[in-house]
Amino acid sequence: MNIRIILLLPLFLLPLVGKGEVKFRGSNIDTLSHTFSQKKVNIDGFGFSYQQEINVSQKNTIVLSGGLSSAFIFTSGRINSKFGYTINPFLTIGSRHYYRIKPAALKKKQNIGNFVGVSLSYETAPIVHKGLYHQSGIYCTPQWGIQRSFAKNGSFELGLGLSLGYGVEKENLGSFSLSPAIQLRFGWLIRKKYE
Repeated sequence: MNIRIILLLPLFLLPLVGKGEVKFRGSNIDTLSHTFSQKKVNIDGFGFSYQQEINVSQKNTIVLSGGLSSAFIFTSGRINSKFGYTINPFLTIGSRHYYRIKPAALKKKQNIGNFVGVSLSYETAPIVHKGLYHQSGIYCTPQWGIQRSFAKNGSFELGLGLSLGYGVEKENLGSFSLSPAIQLRFGWLIRKKYE
């Protein structure tokens, strides 16, 4: 059953390969709806990552990223108070379909617009933890998001979705989880390329 789930996940990516086109008022320039290949470093909430978006068609990209994520817990009460944290490495591959691509995208040669996508992530056991332990898992996350720019090479990204997790450690092997996924990233482009 474990292998079947992993083998079926690429099927989630197929619906995202589309040939839609966005037209702006008063404009007939097709290049306005073009995506770009770009590499950037991000601050992800309480972690950081390196992300590469590879342009595969006019409005679709493949996204590869890796880095460190962190989580923390703090509770306070009369009887018990607790503080804990964890730092976990992760690797992610996904695809995005951009729509409502902003006219500034062509000028800045940067992906600026709304997107829908799906990602497949593997998060390892923590390299550092205290009072909180996050087990290894594989996560499939369909999401909607926006990507905007600021300054010359700055990037802001917000993604909302639902994450389906699958445990891969002995203690949680075969267990499933479902949780909301909120992604907030501030990044800096280190390389961009028009293809």
